[in-house]
Amino acid sequence: HPDEKTIIKELSIKGLGMDMEIIRTGFGMVVAEIAKYDWPDEWPTLFENINNYIHSGQENFVRGAIKCLSMFSDFLDAKTLPYIGPVLFPTLTKILTELHVFDAQLRMQTGKIVHAVILEFLTVKDNNKAFYDLMVQLLPALISNIFLSELNPQLCRNFGIGELGVQIQVVRTLKVILKDCVKGLLDQTH
Repeated sequence: HPDEKTIIKELSIKGLGMDMEIIRTGFGMVVAEIAKYDWPDEWPTLFENINNYIHSGQENFVRGAIKCLSMFSDFLDAKTLPYIGPVLFPTLTKILTELHVFDAQLRMQTGKIVHAVILEFLTVKDNNKAFYDLMVQLLPALISNIFLSELNPQLCRNFGIGELGVQIQVVRTLKVILKDCVKGLLDQTH
């Protein structure tokens, strides 16, 4: 029934701001599962709601929104990313680079989202001009703002165990970018 589905969507998205992490995660799983089928066509406000939660400044909503995004980042694709990318990437960059504002766990989840999106880009880059143009525009900023700052030698000397997870995620993502660049160069020489 459409009204029941709308109520479930509304309650689930609000649940991303609950106090207990396990409950936020549960609501994130519900939102992610519905999003697989309904977003963006039948749930056009989903990303706007998640983005508003990320920018709310309320820790529970920020954590719930990032957790939810990380759960459905695997099916962010060449169709949806050109639509949300210009808004999403500056936000993800901010979370990854503001060490004193966002903790390592949240930044690591954010790094996983960036990793999934970049993998998608590398998979479809030759077949989707809009997505390709978006990523070509955003990748230099991602590299300079995230990768270079996160791998700063001074930071590496002073990191805790949580930061190690963030840095591993950053290195994994940088590795796939560099691997694709090298492959492209090799393809051009043959």
